[in-house]
Amino acid sequence: MLPHGITSLARQTLWSTPRLYRVYRRFRFRDNGLVETDFDYWVAGFPRSSNTFTAQCLSAAARDNKVAKHLHVPATVIPALRSEKPGIFVIREPKAAAISWSIYNNQSLDWSLRYYIDFHRFLLPVQTELFLATFRETTRRIDRVLARFARSFNLQLEPVVLNDSFVSDRFTEIEKYWQNSQEPVNELHVARPSKVRSGMIATYEALIQRSRSLQARLRDAEEVYGLFTKPNRFSAAALSRQSAGKTTQLLA
Repeated sequence: MLPHGITSLARQTLWSTPRLYRVYRRFRFRDNGLVETDFDYWVAGFPRSSNTFTAQCLSAAARDNKVAKHLHVPATVIPALRSEKPGIFVIREPKAAAISWSIYNNQSLDWSLRYYIDFHRFLLPVQTELFLATFRETTRRIDRVLARFARSFNLQLEPVVLNDSFVSDRFTEIEKYWQNSQEPVNELHVARPSKVRSGMIATYEALIQRSRSLQARLRDAEEVYGLFTKPNRFSAAALSRQSAGKTTQLLA
């Protein structure tokens, strides 16, 4: 593994230069890796942070509008943001996100935490421009997230009735995306709750408890998480103040 400083510098260089990142993606993953331009809404965030579920719910509420998803690197998040099309940026607590990403990629926790830190630090300058939703919000009350999203951008979305049927339908669509016709769904990869992954979490948590370096890395990640989740103009409290201000003007 390369030293953290070198790895971070390489990531920032790639993320800051879309053409260079496109070349990297083409040779590394055999795709262009940049956000498509034909979309109406977008969902982005660090991998394993409820990106897919949030995108599926938004797609259901957005009817015929197209939702760009799987925007998991700043080089795809920034173009989506600059498109000035409405989007949701999801963020998950670093320990849970890093563990899930390590399980998915079969990478060390240190690697995942370093990536988490670099990812969010790079995007901190645009935090005030992002409509933020936490993992907890999207997985527990996605109906409220989408209602706030609609209010923030003055959108006409279908109201979401959050019940077992709605969630089951979203999980079915997610499984279709991850399903290989010749093989069962890979429980280490599929973007929905998994008993297999849940059973692996304790092992990773024990690694953190035994390692001072991992604990230090986690503290750095939690500091970045705290900075990134500070209220901005799209926060619920800010929207409530705006609504109250408009009501006062109407009554004046």
